[in-house]
Amino acid sequence: MFYFVLRSPKELGAFRWVVDAKDIGETKYERLWRQLVLPLMQSRSVAEPLSTLEGSDYSAFDRFCITKSDLPEHLKSYSKGYGGVNMKLLLEEDFTLGDSKSDPALRLVDVLASAFTRALNGQLRLEGCERLGTLMIARRPRTVKMARLSNEGAAVSVLVPYADIVDVFEATARSVWPSKSA
Repeated sequence: MFYFVLRSPKELGAFRWVVDAKDIGETKYERLWRQLVLPLMQSRSVAEPLSTLEGSDYSAFDRFCITKSDLPEHLKSYSKGYGGVNMKLLLEEDFTLGDSKSDPALRLVDVLASAFTRALNGQLRLEGCERLGTLMIARRPRTVKMARLSNEGAAVSVLVPYADIVDVFEATARSVWPSKSA
C-alpha cells in the first residue's frame, strides 16, 4: 500500500485478483482460503490496523474500510478503535480463478515461482536467479523470513542451506520509498 499511496493513490480503489486454478472446480485449499484464511485476515485487520503514512491520500481505499459501529458484534471487542478493513470486499470483489495455460500473466508468475523454488533448492545457478530479489520490496529486519518447524513450535532460523541465496535476494530487494530522482 505504501508503494501505491506514494506514487498513484487512486490505484488503492480497486484490487483485481487472479489465482491460478489447480482444478476444474474449487479445491479444498481454495475452500480453506474462503472459509478460514479470509475470516482470519478480517479479524486481524480489526485487531491490528493497517499502517498508513500520515498526510497521504487514502481516499480511494476508504470504500474498503469499516467503522467500528459497522463491525459484526463478534469483532467489536477486538477493535483498536477505528474499525477494520472489509477483507471480503477487498479480496472477493474482483476475484477469478484463471488458467496459466491461457493467461500469460499467470504463466509468468508460475515461471517466477518456479525460479525462486529452484534457487532455494540449489537447482538454479546464481547467474539464473541473482536478479530475482529486485522483484521484492525490501523489509526490515528481513525481506525473506524463514521459519523452521519442529515439535517445539516454529523458530526463526538463518542456518539453512539456502541462506546464501536469500542473502542475495535481500541485497537486491527494492525500497518501497521512491528514489530522490523520481
